Amino acid sequence: MALVVGDPRTPGALPNKNPGQIPDLLRFGLGDIIDAIPAKQSTLLLIAEEIICASATKIMIPSGHIDALKRFANANAEDGKILKNALAQDPSYYRDGLLLGGNGAAAAITFGNSIFFRSAIPDLGTYIHEMVHIHQYARVGPFAFLTSYFQLSMATIIWRAINGRALNPMSSSSHEKQAYQLEARFNSWIAQNP
Repeated sequence: MALVVGDPRTPGALPNKNPGQIPDLLRFGLGDIIDAIPAKQSTLLLIAEEIICASATKIMIPSGHIDALKRFANANAEDGKILKNALAQDPSYYRDGLLLGGNGAAAAITFGNSIFFRSAIPDLGTYIHEMVHIHQYARVGPFAFLTSYFQLSMATIIWRAINGRALNPMSSSSHEKQAYQLEARFNSWIAQNP
């Protein structure tokens, strides 16, 4: 049986900007779910962020980390725009929490305007990497960031699996690629400019 997305007579059907025939419920994507959330309820992400923050311990980033970020930003115009924008967002920093509990491999995770680190004093490179994600959230907005992040990751991982490549889920989206590349440029620069 085919479901018509957006048809109020179809139990469980989600509204979709591009209505059409859906052969089964497995065809629903993250975009369909996000389309189902009215714009006026976009505060759901803010509420989720508050809940996740409440599960973690607030920390302060060492002033040396912030100073190193600013020195690098001033010496590297293009990367500097990204990092200065991230600092302007005035992110919050936490240790542990719900997000890290479910992802044992990650040193840190950014959600909204908050960064969750595995350690109380994060690695400087990890701090820079996560600040790139703060910029990305601010630039495109939380719904667009999360949608593109997970859809790009899923598509890349599937392509890698089909082609017999290593899955490397932490490098499966363009968002991660940008963050890892900027982190590498920072690490290289800071080694020369301690």
